[in-house]
Amino acid sequence: METPAACQVVPRIAEALRVCRNAGIKIIYTAHVHRRDGCDMGLFDDLHPPMANRDALVDGTPGVEIYADLAPLAGEHVIKKHRFKCCRQRRDALIRRLGARLARSF
Repeated sequence: METPAACQVVPRIAEALRVCRNAGIKIIYTAHVHRRDGCDMGLFDDLHPPMANRDALVDGTPGVEIYADLAPLAGEHVIKKHRFKCCRQRRDALIRRLGARLARSF
C-alpha cells in the first residue's frame, strides 16, 4: 500500500540496501499479503476496512509488490507473511541456509 510517508523513506532504505549489499550483507525481505478468500485475515478484518473488503494487501494484486527502487535483486529472498510479525521459523531456517548467523531475534 503506497502512502506519502512510505514514499518519503524510500531513498533512505534504498541507500541502506546499497550499503548492505556492498558490504556483502544478505538481504531478506518480508511482504505482508493475504489470501483472496480471507482465511488468513485474523483481526485484520476489524482493523482496516480496505483489507476487510479485500481491496488491499491481497497476494498477487496491484499494490502489494515491493517498491521498484527497493526491489529484491536476483538471489535475494522474500518471505510472504500474513501477520504483523514475520514467521520466525521460516526466517531462521532461511538465514541458516544462506550460511548466515542470527544477529538478533525480532
